[in-house]
Amino acid sequence: INGDDKIGFDLVQQCKAACKESERNCRLKVIIESGELKEQELIKKASDICIKAGADFIKTSTGKVPVNATIEAAETMLKAIKDAVDKDENLTAVGFKAAGGIRDFEAAEKYVEVAKKIFGEKWVTSEHFRFGASSLLKNLITYIKEGSSGPIDESVY
Repeated sequence: INGDDKIGFDLVQQCKAACKESERNCRLKVIIESGELKEQELIKKASDICIKAGADFIKTSTGKVPVNATIEAAETMLKAIKDAVDKDENLTAVGFKAAGGIRDFEAAEKYVEVAKKIFGEKWVTSEHFRFGASSLLKNLITYIKEGSSGPIDESVY
């Protein structure tokens, strides 16, 4: 894409059209790959482009790059969603998915707190806010069962 905003916008818009045309009218989740963009200004710009083009969810990362989700990137992306929703009364449901590097309850809680700070507690539901981290799930199961978020025996799951 090499800095051409229109290419990114058009790609997301075409994907959104394909989602609407599908039999299941599926949701479009766009991965920003915030760790690769590095700068908050670029993360905001990418988020804005995706939201304007019709993304239903924007996601921090695939989890397969050296830098994945960060609190700073999450806050930037969540604020971009909030700004877009505040500016456009027809835009009601853009969600956020934090993924990559979120491995325990304590880390996940920080992302939830940022979302609550920006949107309020009622917004933080599966309709708007999600995690994408298999190791987080395993640790949450352990946390619930044992009351800690320490290492777990993965062979159990």
